Amino acid sequence: MAVVFGCAAIGSFCLPVLLDMFKLNFGPSVPLYQYLCISLLMNAFCILMSPQWLVRGKFRFLSVLTLMSGLAGFIFLLVTIRWWGAMAAVWANNIIFFVMFIFNFAFFLKLNKRLPENAPSQ
Repeated sequence: MAVVFGCAAIGSFCLPVLLDMFKLNFGPSVPLYQYLCISLLMNAFCILMSPQWLVRGKFRFLSVLTLMSGLAGFIFLLVTIRWWGAMAAVWANNIIFFVMFIFNFAFFLKLNKRLPENAPSQ
C-alpha cells in the first residue's frame, strides 16, 4: 500500500515537469484519471488479500474471482468503449474493482468470524 501511495506522490510531482518537457497536451484526459483513481484503494485491497487466500488454501476462490473479473472486464470494456467511449470504460473499470472488493471483503468477514467468548459451544 505504501508503494502505491509513494508512486502516486512521486508521479504527481514529476508529471508537470514531463508535460512541460515534451509539450504534450493531456488536458482532456485529466477527468478520466481522476475518476479512475476511485478504484485505486479497492484494487490495492484486492491485491493485498490475494496472498491470504493462497496461504489459507482458498486457491479455488482466488482463481474463480480472478477469472470472472478478467472475463467480465474484457466484455464490459469491449461494450462500453465501442458505444460510450473512454469515460464509460473508466466507470466500467471502477464497477469491476468495486465488485471484486465486495467479494474479497465478504469472504474475509466470513473466514474471520469468531464466536464470542461466553457463547455456548455447539
